[in-house]
Amino acid sequence: MEEDYTSIESLPSGQVGTIVEVYEQEEYHYLVEFADTQGCEYAMATLRADEILVLHYDLAIV
Repeated sequence: MEEDYTSIESLPSGQVGTIVEVYEQEEYHYLVEFADTQGCEYAMATLRADEILVLHYDLAIV
């Protein structure tokens, strides 16, 4: 793994992040980056699969 990031307890539940690295050891762990609307990173965390909610976007054609 890269730096020893841990789950960030102060990060509110429901924040949208981007998986930037996948670590395969005994179980999968995901390095997730959280950034504001300008793309400025404000948090990173290594999360287990059960700590991630996968979002699905549908393209809406108007």
